[in-house]
Amino acid sequence: MEPLYFKMIGPYILLEEIGQGGMGTVYRAIHSKTQEEFALKLSASLDDHDPDFENKKKHFLREIQVFQTLHHPNIRKVHSLGWLEKEKRFYLVMDYIAGHNLRQFLIDHPSLSIEEKIHLFCSLVEGVAHLHEKKIVHRDIKPSNILVSLHRNIYLSDFGGAYLRELGLSSITDSQQIIGTLLYLAPECLDPNLFGPLSDKTDIYSLSVILYEIFTGKPPLKGSPQEIVIQKLKFKANPFPDFFEGFPPFFKEIYIQMSQFYPEKRPSAKEILELLESQGY
Repeated sequence: MEPLYFKMIGPYILLEEIGQGGMGTVYRAIHSKTQEEFALKLSASLDDHDPDFENKKKHFLREIQVFQTLHHPNIRKVHSLGWLEKEKRFYLVMDYIAGHNLRQFLIDHPSLSIEEKIHLFCSLVEGVAHLHEKKIVHRDIKPSNILVSLHRNIYLSDFGGAYLRELGLSSITDSQQIIGTLLYLAPECLDPNLFGPLSDKTDIYSLSVILYEIFTGKPPLKGSPQEIVIQKLKFKANPFPDFFEGFPPFFKEIYIQMSQFYPEKRPSAKEILELLESQGY
């Protein structure tokens, strides 16, 4: 594919590629009139020979309307959606956030204080709680889908695999298809017959892995993809016994609750916020 830099997409000028997401390629762009910076995600071309093309197009439009209702300081704001008829592609205009994803941020800042790490985690839970209030399951929460600004504000991003419970649809793929990165996937994503269907609690498991990584600087499981799957399906209780040295014992307890293999044993995001508030966080 030819480089798209400086190409006009609607009123936006593409400046540089800044990432790949579940719905396509993300560019830094500016509005041609206001010169305001945005992030613009450009989808791959849809197949207009697909007999279900119009339905997919309508579903996509309807789902983006749901995402536009998300207004929270820890969720990346979606401004508008456009359709390129000739190219059969959607484009999505979002806030441009200067900074790094959470993985790179943790690499660049290995000596964060306990207070800073707790702040990152609490802010992330607040964003996820808002998402669940809107009946949306993210399904792909991982460090590369979490942005940290230069001012160290945290934003949940990339809803390319999100599941809209109210519509019974996922934004890009079938709700039963495995979405996400193995390390952060809840057991029910790998074996729904054993652990049950996906739900809000699916995101909570992913958050437990994020919590572990923020606090310790390393993932809780290691090995090849096959080895990680075996470990995830082998254990029926919390498989990560490592202590969070230097952290309040409360966070080890909340981590154990969040990482339970059976979804019904995990707390909701709202319950986690209530627990955090009860401890003064």
